[in-house]
Amino acid sequence: MGEGPSAISRPIASAGQRVLRPTAAGAGLPQCRHGKTASGGQDVAERSWRPFAAPPTTGQPPRSATPHACALRGATSLHSLPPAAIVMARPYQPSLLRLLHGLIALLAPLAWLTGFLVYNRYDGRWGRLPLLQAQDWADLHGTVGVLLWPLALLFGLYALGPGGARLRRPVNALALLALALAVASGKLMQEEWLRQGQLHHWVYSLHLLSWLLIAVAVLCHVCGVLRLGGLPLARSMFHPAIQRGDQPGDWPSQLTRWWHRGR
Repeated sequence: MGEGPSAISRPIASAGQRVLRPTAAGAGLPQCRHGKTASGGQDVAERSWRPFAAPPTTGQPPRSATPHACALRGATSLHSLPPAAIVMARPYQPSLLRLLHGLIALLAPLAWLTGFLVYNRYDGRWGRLPLLQAQDWADLHGTVGVLLWPLALLFGLYALGPGGARLRRPVNALALLALALAVASGKLMQEEWLRQGQLHHWVYSLHLLSWLLIAVAVLCHVCGVLRLGGLPLARSMFHPAIQRGDQPGDWPSQLTRWWHRGR
């Protein structure tokens, strides 16, 4: 008595409990750092919990701090957010990017593997694996390289154009550089060099270096994606859903809008 009306809403802490005062009408709910009360059913980007120790008066168990969502205000893309802010997000990737990235992700490991088999049979300067290779993998490696060449060119143009923001991350730029170096040096090689034991050509040395660089770049790229957005971000590159306005028929208008914005 005598403490005024504010004493009624003051939470009571029992022994061993810590009290954090609710600061908004949504007291007891998880609070977003933006100051918005999280609503149910969505994922959480970045949150700070503000529980209070006052027991409920309805006899129901206390509300647990389950994941809720807060709006990612002020963010133009996932790459403009800190890693912790998008761990629980469900990002959407442009369909053209997913198509090019998916084809590259399918062919690049096949080219790398067949390139290793060719190296293991004809070179082996850094060691060999005891593999029985009855088949000459050089032809298959060259065929995969022919298929990879136009895709790498389109992917590079997209990365330098509408996807330029992604090149700001060094791991993405490294992967693209390794891919370009491997494809370009492979186009300059002659198919009979390795069969004839001509391992001294500088183009072959450059191609071999790019082969090693691709392995490092892909590993760094995957680790960077998992660190930045976890499995949701990694799965978003292979998700088949396409939003309205992102159909294949919309790609020319998307490129046109990007061109006019860049001028």
